[in-house]
Parts: sequence; C-alpha cells; structure tokens
Amino acid sequence: MKKIVCTIGLILVLLTKTCIATEETSQEENFDDLVDLISETDPTISYPDEMQEGNMDSLKRTKEPRTSLGMIEDDVYEIKKEVHLREMIDGNVYIMAEKLVIDGAMIHGNLYAMARQIKIENSEISGSVYAMGQEISLAGTIDGDAYIISENTVIEEKATIWRSVRILADQLDIRGTVGRSVYASLDTLNVLDTAKIEGELSYVSNQKGSISETAQIGNVEFIAVLPEEETTRATTMDYVMDIVSIALRTAIIGFIVLCFVNKFRKMTRENVVVDFLKFTGKGLGVFVCLPALAILLMISMIGTALGISLLALYFVLLYIATTMFSLEIVYRITTMKKQTKVSNVQVIGIAILLSILVHAMRYIPVAGGWIHLILILMGLGILWDMMFKKIKKETDNGEINEN
Repeated sequence: MKKIVCTIGLILVLLTKTCIATEETSQEENFDDLVDLISETDPTISYPDEMQEGNMDSLKRTKEPRTSLGMIEDDVYEIKKEVHLREMIDGNVYIMAEKLVIDGAMIHGNLYAMARQIKIENSEISGSVYAMGQEISLAGTIDGDAYIISENTVIEEKATIWRSVRILADQLDIRGTVGRSVYASLDTLNVLDTAKIEGELSYVSNQKGSISETAQIGNVEFIAVLPEEETTRATTMDYVMDIVSIALRTAIIGFIVLCFVNKFRKMTRENVVVDFLKFTGKGLGVFVCLPALAILLMISMIGTALGISLLALYFVLLYIATTMFSLEIVYRITTMKKQTKVSNVQVIGIAILLSILVHAMRYIPVAGGWIHLILILMGLGILWDMMFKKIKKETDNGEINEN
C-alpha cells in the first residue's frame, strides 16, 4: 500500500508541474529564448513554424474531449473536467479529471490517473496503471501491474491484467483475468464465475468475500480484521492479562525470595542513593557482559551448551529484574522502623502494586522506555548482589566475617 500512496504523490507533483506550465503568464516573452536554448542543447530537435515564431496560441489545448484517432509520440498531460483518449500514445499518460474514458487507445507507457470516474475499455496499456478514483472500471489489457485506490472497482470480464493487482477499496468485483496475484484491503469482495487469477488472492477484510466455486484461483488467503469494538475489547483484555501476569510473577518470586533466600534479608542496606547507584552499575555490567560471554561460548565448540545455558539464564534475569527492584524498594521501606513488624504477605502485596506501577511507566511517552531500562539495570544489580556478594557478619568479639 505504501507504493500506491507514493505513486499518487508522484501524480500530484507531475500534474502540478503541468498546471503551472500551462498558465498564461509572461512565458510568451521568453519563449524564443527557450527555443534557442533547447536547440543549442540538442540541434537534432526540430520545431513547428508556430513555435519558432513564438506563437503559443496555436499550441493551446482545446477544451473539447479529444475523439479523433491519432498518434502522439510524447508524454500526455491532461487536467480537465472530462478526458477521452482514443489515440496511440508512445509515452506515459498523466490525467486529472472528473471523468476519464480510455476507449480504443494504445498506450506504450504507464498510466497515472486521478478522477471520480475512470473507465478503460478496448484499450491496451503496455506499462502499469496507477489510479485513484471513486468508480473504476477496467475492461482492457494491462501488460504491467495495477495499483488502485477507490470506492468501487470492477475488473470486467474483458479485462486482462498480466501482472499483479494491488488495491485499497470499499468494494472489488473481479470478473476478468489477472496474470499473477491480487492483494487487496477492502470491505466487500465479489469474485464471479468468469474470474481467473493465476497466482494467489490475498485480501484483508472484516468479512469473507463472495468467491464463486467455478472461478479459477491459485490460492486464497483471507486475513480477518476485527471490528473496532472487538479490537478495543481485545486490547482491554490484553492489559488485564498483563496485570494478572505481573501480580502472579511478583507473588511467586516474592514468596521464594522472602521465604527461602535468607541472603536477601541479610544484604547490607545503607544509603539508598549510593546503594541503587551501585546496583545500576553492576546491572549494566550484567546486561552487557553476560550475553557477550554466552555468545563467545556458543561460538567455541567446547562451551556451546554452557553458552546456551547462560543465554537462557540472561533472559530469565531480565524477566524478573523489575520484580526484584519492587521487592527491594518495599523491603527497605517496611524495615525502616525496626519496631514495626511487617509480614511477608504484606511485603508481597505492596510489591505487587509497585510492580504494576513500574510496568505502567513503560507507556510514558519518550521517557518511559529509558525509565524501564534503568529499573531493569537496578534489578539485575540486586540479583547480582543476592547471588554473589558476600555478607558481612559482625561476631561477638567485634570482628567482621564475610560469608
């Protein structure tokens, strides 16, 4: 679809240039100089007498739709209320109109069209078609691809598009032949008996299309789009499931750490700012060094299994890092007043609320991602200390032993 949008943008640019070029300004005064300049650049170019005399009036387009059969050896640019093309054109065609009818024409190039109504019949286009309109009817031969944005598009029984069709529309009816595949995003799809698609039919819609059993199609792929209400409901359920998942994770990890990992309780806790700066530094080391070490071990033939194990451990640590941060914060707050006893259940309950808040910080614009990363680094640092840092224990003689 991006290609379609880019193409339509190109149509606007080219047609704007044409519109500007056809304005009746002071071009007549500089016309002779322009002819001389082009002649000096390429002496082989010849011009009609009217151009050499600087007479531009004889070159103005008529306002009536062209109906005579002729040959045009150049690109064609038209901006009119109504355009009829029946000529043989050796070049690209750029059209902006309310109504475009191409009947019996042969275009040796691409067609770029923007109109309310576009009708192509009994014609052959050797290039591709890029069209935007309300009503588009194709009943001719297109040797290239067709890129279409419309309300209603009909590929008639007489139509043959030798390459692929890419379309964004409200409704698409296919009765003719497509040499390759059809890729569509639409509301309504009708594929009739006479349709023939050599490749696949892949369409995105909120409902299944009506596809005739006698239509010849290589493969059909339907991608369903949920209605807005169902999408909102699904998104809400995703948020709810995230919260439930965070609560369960925090409860399980909190229970294991508080009940079975005595080292967590005995960790030295002094200045909050200093401690968390240290946690961040150690967490950064784990964040960078552990995956690098795992990759090096996997590259070596000897340590492949160990490298895979370390990488798996790394992802587990990342998963529980923010939970450990929440537990550390809550444990510090609840143990500040030693005379007040707080049960493990209370610690875990508060930690669950804090974990949900930490998760919500991810959705803060711009800063949310950075905040979440810093909290992960702190959590990794806490895990590092809990697993590897020796605990200082003061003996009865005043000596300090490290365990």
